[in-house]
Amino acid sequence: LRPSMATAVRLMYAGAAYVAVWAVGIILVGTSVIRHHPIVAANGDDRLGGLITAIVFVSVIEIALWIVIAQACRKGQSWARITGTVLFGLHTLGLLGVSVSSGAGLGVTKLLTLGSWLIGCGALVFLWQQPSSVFFARQASSGR
Repeated sequence: LRPSMATAVRLMYAGAAYVAVWAVGIILVGTSVIRHHPIVAANGDDRLGGLITAIVFVSVIEIALWIVIAQACRKGQSWARITGTVLFGLHTLGLLGVSVSSGAGLGVTKLLTLGSWLIGCGALVFLWQQPSSVFFARQASSGR
């Protein structure tokens, strides 16, 4: 595996780990809010619980995508590089959406979203470098 590909794959695994840590943080913060503000829970307001559930669901999908794409890139499957690029484009739109939001308490969310975006950007840069392109071309010509 070429160094640029190895770096890209490591960054993708780091992206999966980053999402996992972020999701655990959201769960901890959400349960803390519920525990320390029992009035919210007692009033039947389950929006926070629904939000946490949705975040966990989306995080599991995102982690799976990071891992599947990393493994496919490691094997030289060119569809993974293209899929990763498309997903990065969607992530960029998400970053822009979060960046222009003005809701209270979104500062940390903006920072965490930027961190995830930077990991994806780094992986993408290494995926499209010339040595990585040579790696994908060799894998395609060898029939893998």
